Amino acid sequence: MLLTLMIGILVMQPAAVGAPQAEKLKLRVAVTEGSGWDLIRQGGKNKDSFRELLLELLREDGRFDVAPLTLPKSVGAGAEDLSYLLADVFLDPVVVSAKQSTDRTRVPDPISRLGGGIASGSVATSTAEVQLKLVTRTMPKGPSIAETKGSGKHSASSVDVYNRDTGRIDVGDLRKTDIGVAVERAVKEALKDFGKGLEGVKWRAIVAAVEDSGRVVINRGKDSGLRAGMSLRVLETSAPLYDPISGEMLRPGEEQEIATLKVIRVDALSAVCEVTTGGGVAVKNIVRQ
Repeated sequence: MLLTLMIGILVMQPAAVGAPQAEKLKLRVAVTEGSGWDLIRQGGKNKDSFRELLLELLREDGRFDVAPLTLPKSVGAGAEDLSYLLADVFLDPVVVSAKQSTDRTRVPDPISRLGGGIASGSVATSTAEVQLKLVTRTMPKGPSIAETKGSGKHSASSVDVYNRDTGRIDVGDLRKTDIGVAVERAVKEALKDFGKGLEGVKWRAIVAAVEDSGRVVINRGKDSGLRAGMSLRVLETSAPLYDPISGEMLRPGEEQEIATLKVIRVDALSAVCEVTTGGGVAVKNIVRQ
């Protein structure tokens, strides 16, 4: 009798599934250009490829909606700076230190004949070590809210062959390979703890357009975890506060709810919503879950 009663309770218990607005949306992480690349040989040339690596690994992680970010030029006092609305958090990759060294052991001469000339060479062992940190902020260039560190090291050996007639023949691009592998290992280590300290960060979207029909288009979509049927809130924001001397934004404006939305259609980067309560929705209004 007791077993039958328990089964009946389990069957009649309403399922928690079906409340789409309760789903946790993905924070948008904007990866900046970072700093410290001058510590790495040819850092200016390679920083974009390293940032692409960081973006790729964050996308593979699956917890975040990830985008590259190139900050707009500095604005003057009183000008509208909305760069803080581009993402929920801003991630700055910072190279703290980088070392590269190569040890060579000469191979007895001659070792072979190439193109009719006497060739000699050496075995080169190249080592790269990198330390970096990932600094997370809620505003571009704002105070850090979280920081994770990582280090990477890689060594490899190859043979450099020299020929008197044809010149030097390099077998492999050791320096580029080693520093790339070292950075990748450092980034992976730093990403292990990335996300800690972000619990209090709120998901945010922006109204991108208000159609003639009254439907609202926002700048977040499936990549952020949005699904049809979700409920969202539209907030009106007061003007940010700027430093009267430097023009730097001291704090963003305060938010007040003016309407609610229901998501009716989504694609990867945007969503179409209908207004369910309230009104007065305008482009650049903030949207929250």
